[in-house]
Amino acid sequence: MPRRETDDTMNLKKEIVHYWSGRSESFSKLHTKALRGEKAALWLREILPELEPIRERQARPNVLDIGCGTGFFAILLAKENCDVTAIDLTPSMLAEARQNAAAEGVRARFLEMDAEEPALAENSFDLIVTRNLTWTLPHLQKAYQNWFGLLKPGGTLLNFDGDYHSLSQSCCDSLPKNHAHNQLTQEQNEECEHIYEQLPQDQKPDIDIRFLEEAGFTDLFVDLSLSDRVYQNIDEFYNPVPMFRLRAKKPLK
Repeated sequence: MPRRETDDTMNLKKEIVHYWSGRSESFSKLHTKALRGEKAALWLREILPELEPIRERQARPNVLDIGCGTGFFAILLAKENCDVTAIDLTPSMLAEARQNAAAEGVRARFLEMDAEEPALAENSFDLIVTRNLTWTLPHLQKAYQNWFGLLKPGGTLLNFDGDYHSLSQSCCDSLPKNHAHNQLTQEQNEECEHIYEQLPQDQKPDIDIRFLEEAGFTDLFVDLSLSDRVYQNIDEFYNPVPMFRLRAKKPLK
């Protein structure tokens, strides 16, 4: 039987939904701008090398975007002729994502769903993508196990994440005034801090690698130079936390 969530975990997820509900509109504006600028091309360069081999055996890859937010990756990949399913726990984020996809003239299926336990058919997806999500998951090991089941044999997981617990005020002091971090209210800052305090603080990406191997993934590859390519300029999109690119595959047999 699946493990039931504790009251603490349920309350944490409610806090996360509330926090991102308050940021969904501003987050959407930022990501809409990114979709139409150089950031879109930079992120596609990180994904396309894993997508091209899939296209050799399937014209329209089935892609799952987990923790899709306002739809940045989902829209990028829909434009790349993929069948995209995108899930998020925050309804207002999904509402923004649907509007953004319509504005960009693409189709994707946006569903309200828990990233740790997606209610989707097993062996359905050629590629799973996720960004800035796994560090927030209370049950990361369970999530990777479930994601393994969702991939087709030979499918690929791409996780873009960072050690956000290393973020300090000094990291943010040099950020431009129009940066998202500097647009937070005092209440949002306090809410964010309270969420941080409750999240797992395991070292990343070491813990990811261990959990992925235990779930059955193979051909793991970690690239620690992601930020050097995507965040060269300290602008409104800049991420002060060094990010990594982690690829893992589900064996063919």
